[in-house]
Amino acid sequence: MVSGVEVMPADCTTNDYMTFMKMHKSCNYIDVIELEDEELERELSQREPLVRDLNYYTSYVEDGRIVFVVFNKHKIGYAILGFITANSGSIMRIDEFFIKKEVRRRGIGKNAVAILCKQAMKMDIDVITLFSFSAATDIFWTSCGFSAVDSGMYEKVLR
Repeated sequence: MVSGVEVMPADCTTNDYMTFMKMHKSCNYIDVIELEDEELERELSQREPLVRDLNYYTSYVEDGRIVFVVFNKHKIGYAILGFITANSGSIMRIDEFFIKKEVRRRGIGKNAVAILCKQAMKMDIDVITLFSFSAATDIFWTSCGFSAVDSGMYEKVLR
């Protein structure tokens, strides 16, 4: 475990908004994908950000759906979450998970995911789901204890 990693809810402050948007706009799926499919590459490179402006940001934050990954008191990443209640139980979906390039491959993201899982258990979440875009992210999510359930779909059963 890497020490100094925290996962903290975002605030509706201008500073948090600016920090988040800078990272969110730089989050490019092409960074983590070695694509052979030119059409898919073009589609992903033109993706619309999930959070488009202050109004979106505020609604996501108020619903507890944006958290920052903090390392040694610096915001170095984020997660955008979704919550669903279904007949099978409560589900947390990781819509987007981002760690700045310069601090990747140090175990920080893996620790942040472990913290998210612990927080989800405290919230009585039964399963965490996500979509993985590449072989590299497949390996990352598998190393975090997630299992492939369908093409690109991963889950971690907590209960």
